[in-house]
Amino acid sequence: MQTYIREDGMGEFTLRLQGELDHHASGEVISALRECAGRIPLRRLVLDLGGVTFSDSSGIAVTVLANRLVRGAGAELCIENTPPQMQRLFRTAGLGRILGEKNLQGGRNK
Repeated sequence: MQTYIREDGMGEFTLRLQGELDHHASGEVISALRECAGRIPLRRLVLDLGGVTFSDSSGIAVTVLANRLVRGAGAELCIENTPPQMQRLFRTAGLGRILGEKNLQGGRNK
């Protein structure tokens, strides 16, 4: 798993994930999430899942943690480019109620 952080200079960060999101990779993603959530100002975090080739339940845990950290910082979480496999995983777990249905779609959710 590789993580890439992009900052727009106005409080919007994009965290792009590339590779398999499983138990072994989740620690790296959590560290990147904590780094983004600790930045000031944080207005919005875009979690770009377009490069995720596989996810197990760790993807659920990471996404729920991202939601908690970002909202706890008073910012907005947007999820984009969700692969179909992760969309099914999120729906099965009932994440639509937590994240909002628009965040479970595959395209850019602005």
